[in-house]
Amino acid sequence: MEILKIGVMGARRGSSFMRTLQYMEEAKVVAICEVDDAALEENEYVTDEMKIYRDYDEFVHSGLDAVILCNFFHEHAPYAIKAFEAGVAVLSETTAAASLGECVQLVEKCEEHQGTYILLANCPYFTAVHAMKKRIDEGKMGRVLYGEAEYLHYTHVEDGSTIKKDTDLNNLHWRQVLPSNMYNMHTLGTLMYVTGSVPMKVSCKMIRRTDFYKSPRKLTDCNGSVVITEMSNGAVFNTTGCSGYAPTSKWYRLACEQGTMETKRYDKREDKLIVAGLDGNSEEMSPSLEEAGLVKEGDGFNLSAYEKSSHGGIDYHLTRAFIRVLLKKEKPFLDVYRSAALSAAGILGWYSALSDGKELRIPDFTKKEERDAVRDDFRTPFAKRYSDLQMPCRLDEKDKFVL
Repeated sequence: MEILKIGVMGARRGSSFMRTLQYMEEAKVVAICEVDDAALEENEYVTDEMKIYRDYDEFVHSGLDAVILCNFFHEHAPYAIKAFEAGVAVLSETTAAASLGECVQLVEKCEEHQGTYILLANCPYFTAVHAMKKRIDEGKMGRVLYGEAEYLHYTHVEDGSTIKKDTDLNNLHWRQVLPSNMYNMHTLGTLMYVTGSVPMKVSCKMIRRTDFYKSPRKLTDCNGSVVITEMSNGAVFNTTGCSGYAPTSKWYRLACEQGTMETKRYDKREDKLIVAGLDGNSEEMSPSLEEAGLVKEGDGFNLSAYEKSSHGGIDYHLTRAFIRVLLKKEKPFLDVYRSAALSAAGILGWYSALSDGKELRIPDFTKKEERDAVRDDFRTPFAKRYSDLQMPCRLDEKDKFVL
């Protein structure tokens, strides 16, 4: 059996994938692209057999089958495009693109080179969450009407360095810069996967607290968001993005024609599911991996590798799905089109927040005419330096934004 050759860009955030891939018979990490020596030294999964590259172009042309992008939050699209041009498949670890124009470029380069693209979304592989998907797919719940997804990740406002006008923003942690609604892979992305739907329209309101607003260590002045998204299946979803409230947690709920399902709050493993019927009676269950549809007979599931994998085992499911795609045994759900739509929901959600919650339509990136409408819009709340920003990344500067 020929082993898939995987390259990881970003040794620090990429360590969790390297940890999981060491248990995969079909794939092997053979190269790392990293300029920070400390990141390499701290990564216990780096071996002498792996080639270390400082230059991405040299790295991506080194004979890889796929690259896992674990670089700075908003900079994945340009590197994914270079991978497509080199004939290398892409797993993107955060958001697909930071602007609508980049979303178009990513989609069209993927089309041009017939590339393979998958957006990282490990939360769909929580046992309880995947069990929700299985019940929907089996027709047990009827049509999905309403959904909620909450991702809370408490971050102290004094974390990080002081930001000045000439601060290199790439040296900051993304949580110091990012409007919270734009980190939507764990919330809206998970509900997309579970329900098989795509976002169509979005509106967003931000939440602020005084210490975030005044902190010299936060470029963004918002620590939370409420995002309302109309989906292609007619459902409406209410999600948080990544909001900075304590305690850190994830929670999911779907109201359907035949009842409601939700995960149990503050259950870190997300393996307990509560199902309520039309009569109001509810049952808490702990579905097995088989009952959740995560393990099927004869699919090569390795329990020991699952138990040793990152994020409580869900990275094992995600990585196996990635390998199955590379081996052409299945197609990715969060492909380049849906991933662009998810990124666009975050980008346009921030546009909405700067426009007092105005509802905005999300392009269908499978259609050229809809791509044409936004292909020249490269506005983003990210820049190399604060003084170079093309649009506000703070709500108190919304008067500078013209929709």
